[in-house]
Amino acid sequence: MLQLFQDRAIFGGFDHENTHKHIQNFMEICSPFSLKDILQESV
Repeated sequence: MLQLFQDRAIFGGFDHENTHKHIQNFMEICSPFSLKDILQESV
């Protein structure tokens, strides 16, 4: 999971980075994981 974040979900805030794409990538990475007592919407 850490490798996925390093490869796809790192966001530096630079002008050339797409904020929406970053959030989409983040959600794709997090969606298969569930955490006890935490709703997916909270993630």
